[in-house]
Amino acid sequence: MVKRYVTLVEVLIAMALVSVLMTVLMGYYAELEFLHAQTDRAREEGFQMRYLQTRLSYVLPRIVSVTPPVQEPEKKRDFYFFTSTEATGINLLPSLVFVFDNGIDLDPYFSNNVLGRLMIEESEANQKLVLLTWPVPRCWKKEGPPPVKLEVLIDKVTDMEYAFFYPGMPQNAPAVDIKGVQTKPLAHEDMPEPNQWHDMWNMAYVDLPAVIKLRIKRSVQTGLTPADQWIELAFPIPGAKKPIVMGK
Repeated sequence: MVKRYVTLVEVLIAMALVSVLMTVLMGYYAELEFLHAQTDRAREEGFQMRYLQTRLSYVLPRIVSVTPPVQEPEKKRDFYFFTSTEATGINLLPSLVFVFDNGIDLDPYFSNNVLGRLMIEESEANQKLVLLTWPVPRCWKKEGPPPVKLEVLIDKVTDMEYAFFYPGMPQNAPAVDIKGVQTKPLAHEDMPEPNQWHDMWNMAYVDLPAVIKLRIKRSVQTGLTPADQWIELAFPIPGAKKPIVMGK
């Protein structure tokens, strides 16, 4: 029996074929890993957006109205609703301050009415939309600053705007006892223009808009919305003294 030896050419050909096969397989697995990473990012972004919508759909419609329940007179001073402008990085972004009913919480200080602030917080070059909550001012203790909770709603936010729809002048608006704030509604000419959208809201209005619109820009694609394009979310406010009336 004659032994047949493998020549160098055959070894080189085999190595070349193996290299081609490995290149094809590695390219396939790299493409598969890239698709998995894209899917994970899209799933995470979609989850954040759904969480933002769900959380604000719970909080904003529960904003405390000017007129408290008759059986709870101690909550008469719990009305706060206004916008302020804060410097965040190189931008001036608005924040919204309001009181909302937080329901039952394990911490009694954060049960029922709490003071909330919806704003942008910047940390490590990543701007996040956060909700800060405190006990209402009438529950603050003199020993020190009140406790605060910070909840991140969505990250990678580059810009934010508010819009408030005011349907018309309130009827028989009551006086409100709020320290340091005008206690009676303003004259008609000093109230926001009815049936229009407004980008800021004054505490002295002593009223709520019928609809709050939140517009945000993100540095990443959100669903079908490309990066750096406005995403709009609108929330009706049941506590407004004059709701929107639809008719022919």
